[in-house]
Amino acid sequence: MAKAVLNDGKYIASAPELVGNLTTFLRQTKDHCPDSGPILIGFDFPIGLPNTYATKRGVANFLDFFESLTPDSEFFKICRHQHEISLQRPFYPNSPGGRQQQHLTNALGIEFTSLLRSCDQATKHRPAASALFWNLGAKQVGKAAIVGWCDLLTVAYRDKEIKFWPFQGRLNSLLEQEAITVAETYPAEYYRNIFGELNGSKTVQEFRVAVAPRILDWAAKRSEYLSLTPALKSEIESGFTIGNDDAFDAVIGLFGMIDAIQNWDSHLEPEDPIIRNIEGCILGQPTPPTLRNPAKIAGMPSIDELNRRHAISGVAQILTGNGDLPKIQITTPEASAEIYLHGAHLTSWHPAGTEEGIFLSSKSSWQDGKAIRGGVPICFPWFRAKADDPKAPSHGVVRTKSWEIDSIARNGSIVTATLSTGSDEATRIWWPHDFRITHRLSIGRELKMELTVQNTGTSPFQFEEALHTYHHIGSAAEVAVHGLDGVTYLDNRDSNRSKLQSGDIHFSVPTDNAYMDTIHPVEIVDPKLRRRIRIEKEDSRTTIVWNPWQQVAATLADLGSGEWHDFVCVEASNIMDYAVSLAPGAEHTVTATIHMSQE
Repeated sequence: MAKAVLNDGKYIASAPELVGNLTTFLRQTKDHCPDSGPILIGFDFPIGLPNTYATKRGVANFLDFFESLTPDSEFFKICRHQHEISLQRPFYPNSPGGRQQQHLTNALGIEFTSLLRSCDQATKHRPAASALFWNLGAKQVGKAAIVGWCDLLTVAYRDKEIKFWPFQGRLNSLLEQEAITVAETYPAEYYRNIFGELNGSKTVQEFRVAVAPRILDWAAKRSEYLSLTPALKSEIESGFTIGNDDAFDAVIGLFGMIDAIQNWDSHLEPEDPIIRNIEGCILGQPTPPTLRNPAKIAGMPSIDELNRRHAISGVAQILTGNGDLPKIQITTPEASAEIYLHGAHLTSWHPAGTEEGIFLSSKSSWQDGKAIRGGVPICFPWFRAKADDPKAPSHGVVRTKSWEIDSIARNGSIVTATLSTGSDEATRIWWPHDFRITHRLSIGRELKMELTVQNTGTSPFQFEEALHTYHHIGSAAEVAVHGLDGVTYLDNRDSNRSKLQSGDIHFSVPTDNAYMDTIHPVEIVDPKLRRRIRIEKEDSRTTIVWNPWQQVAATLADLGSGEWHDFVCVEASNIMDYAVSLAPGAEHTVTATIHMSQE
């Protein structure tokens, strides 16, 4: 166990020590604290259930299920033979020898990868964690969870001695209470941040000694809020002679917790209700998880299959992109481009002989359920927040969906990629209508984007839409936007008050304007990059102009420092009074064509 005590605004971290009697650990911890303030304890074992298992067993809330457990519960009895495995008794096996993961998946009726919670999935910083119910291998966590739940947590929770994050509230709120808050930690989540890649085995003392200078350097850079006792420094330098790799992980886990608390922000809280109520989350995970859709993932064609169907030799191929998300890579003498299937999201368009045309944030999220920051997000069927439901996802339901590739075709110097998606159970949670939406992107010296919405249902509906284009520029403070002089706009920074544009648009404050009833081309004049960006549009009656400037940019966790300088959004759209109405069977297409010329 490693611990730190907050004293006059600084955490004093001490050398690791043995836990002792598990059944009295929590009470002793509280008794040993110098005052009655909050206590946060991190445990390196799962706290939560895989949603696939919970659904099959009929568990709607992890804590309700947890409270029903006793040390004698069937749930905790590890199965020796495959015929013993059931939803009531899922841990397997209790010893090696002829035991296979297939035994577990066959008995539970759940694919092995679907027994991983969302937070257990592999990330670009670490491999996948182990499945909760599998009890073999170096990374198995089932036995640790059983001991932790039985001997430590179930009785304490029933006696109201502890509260669980994230199940019982947001971290800041829980830490304002004079109580013990319990969270799940995973030291491997913190390795990269503290000492870089794990190029060695933590079980080898020589490796632990080798990374000691990097650990101490990490701590020294945080000296304003973290201090190490001499005994802890000595343990780090010696490679943890007491407790070995368990002590190593305890200290790394402690440092990860302190860093997470010190830099805590609302964006680090998981928002998915299934994660907050059933699966749980790892404290300090750089990007909070979102619930995967196992059925969707299982049904997705492989990269090899997508290339077999759609690749054009030397011109277009499907690759694994950031966050292991598939992308279309297009390369011709005229231009190159990247299009992610996640949201049918264009993230790069680079005509030959000029700078990149599309801005992409260095801190963008790359995972299911999260929007990519930059590029060209597709906003549908609403823009900004949903008017009648503030809990609905911002900008609609398709920019975080995985789209299908319909076709990739070459016609002369132009390569056109067509992607589509449609309504399903996930979209109907937020919007009850049936639709099919197709995005057609033509890549060349010009970029042409055509977004077609079809009403596939039996009743009419109305929707908003936008091709939310982040144009890469030299400096937001220097560009001017031509073509909207004399046009009425609604200023979203001023309660959508109606105003009249006078002259060109220049940027010196946060700007979020919707220019109404305008169909004319617009130009971005960029003196720093010495070019003009011309945006033409069809069947679009509104134009959005947006830049967050420094004030709003500071609130956007997925936007890199100072990157608000590097883009302006000028968007073909149909929003508010110019939302589109579609009868059953009807369709509507909005088009944006972008051309860049050097001056």
